[in-house]
Amino acid sequence: MRTRLFPSPPGTTRPRTTRPSTTSHAPMHATALKLLAIVLLALATSAMLAGCKRDSAADAPAGSANATNAAETGGVSVDGGHVAEIGGDPASPDLGEFHVAALQLGSALDADRVVLADKDQFSPSDTLNASLLSTGAHPGLTLVARWVGPDGKAFAETTQELAPTQATATTFTVRNAEPWPSGDYKVDVLVGGHVLASRPFQVR
Repeated sequence: MRTRLFPSPPGTTRPRTTRPSTTSHAPMHATALKLLAIVLLALATSAMLAGCKRDSAADAPAGSANATNAAETGGVSVDGGHVAEIGGDPASPDLGEFHVAALQLGSALDADRVVLADKDQFSPSDTLNASLLSTGAHPGLTLVARWVGPDGKAFAETTQELAPTQATATTFTVRNAEPWPSGDYKVDVLVGGHVLASRPFQVR
């Protein structure tokens, strides 16, 4: 695990990052049911949206082709998370069976170190946690969590090696000794320089 810290947003001290945790090598017991439910919901939602898009494309006039194609490249929202449709971009890395189900944010973790309650608004004193929920096996990949502050600049970047064999929750955590400045934030999770999932959030 490697962590890089960038200049802090105005009005903050340098955030302290803790070693991110992953449950990739241990069964998650109770959390496995939550992961399975999220994955099933993601697959069902994707199938429904695909059917709606086919119907819309059939009824749409010729001039709407560009709008239809643009819609098909987006992700699907699941319980407030983002499902990345991996493989649509020919430049994207080949991740095989590995797929992202959701990216959840929260200020607290459960016993398996997975976000306990998903939310997108935090208080200045909160700990920031991001749990990437994924399915499928992969012989080895490197996940990067990039945290971006209200000024649009990255203030922390954490790298973690992963070799999942089953449904996996990979959690990244960032803390700050001083209150977080109010504003709009986001966290991106990348592999090979490509964004797998992105989630905006606010500090108020």
